[in-house]
Amino acid sequence: MTTIISPLQIKAVNAGYWRVTINNPPLNVMDPELFAAFRLLLDKMNNDKDLKVVVLESGNPDHFIAHLDSSRSSEIPDIPGAASIVEDWANLVLGFANSPVVTIALIRERVRGIGQEFILALDMRFASAERAVFAQSEIGFSIVPGGGALEWMPRLIGRSRTLELVLGGDTIDAKTAEMYGLINRALPENNLEAFVEHLALRIAGFSKEAIADNKALINKRSGLPLAAEFHESFAAINTALARPEALERIGILRDRGYGKPSQLELDLPRIIGTLGYELAGRKLQ
Repeated sequence: MTTIISPLQIKAVNAGYWRVTINNPPLNVMDPELFAAFRLLLDKMNNDKDLKVVVLESGNPDHFIAHLDSSRSSEIPDIPGAASIVEDWANLVLGFANSPVVTIALIRERVRGIGQEFILALDMRFASAERAVFAQSEIGFSIVPGGGALEWMPRLIGRSRTLELVLGGDTIDAKTAEMYGLINRALPENNLEAFVEHLALRIAGFSKEAIADNKALINKRSGLPLAAEFHESFAAINTALARPEALERIGILRDRGYGKPSQLELDLPRIIGTLGYELAGRKLQ
C-alpha cells in the first residue's frame, strides 16, 4: 500500500515497517509544505497501532534535504494547529525523537543545514560511503544553525568536532561522519540498501511495546535536547540576520543561485569559503 502526503510518499512494506520518500522538487528544501507533511507523518506514525519502524530516504538524486527555505520560514503551514517552521520546529524534531516508532535515515545525497539537523533528530543514520556528504554551512551566511546542530552535535560528536564542523562550515564525507559519530555507519553503495532493509525488517519483527520501552529508556539516559535550546538558537538567527554582513552575504549568494537549481547549490560549502576570501579581499582594498 502506498499513501501520498505531498511531498512525501509512504509505502507500507508490511504492517510494522514503512518506507518514506521525500520528493519536494527542485531541491528538497524544508518549506511549509514539507514541514506540514512531516507533522502529518509523525501523527500518522504515532496513531498506528502496528507500526514499529520507518525508513526515510530522498527521491532527489542530489539532495536529501538541501536547507531551509528561509524566504518562507515564517509562513503558517496549511494544517490545523500548525505554527511556522521556526515556532514549531522543536515540537516536530523532539516529536520524532520521542516517538515510540523507530526512525532511520537512508542517505545517498548531500545533507546540509536544516536537512542535517532533521536527520540528527532521527534514531539512526546510514549513508552511502561513495555518495553522501554532510555540511553545516550557516557560518558562511554569518548566522548560526538554528534547527538543532548546536543541540544534537555536541551530544553526539563532542565539543571540538562540533566547533570544527560549525565554524569551518565545510563538507565532510560519509566515512568522516561515521568516524565522528554523526552517522551510525558509512556503507558501500551496493550494500547500503540491503543493510538498512535487513535492519528495518528485523526491528519490525520484534514487540512494539519492547521497542518503545527500550527507546524511551535510552532517550532518558542519553539526554535529549530541550525545546528551550532550539528556541534560543532560532532567536540567535533572527539577531544575526539583522547584521549588515549577513544581509550582504545572503544577497550575494541569492544572486549566484542560492535557493535555485544551480552549481552553487551543488557546491555550496566550497563557494561560501571562497566568498569569505573574496569579501575579505574587498575590505582590504
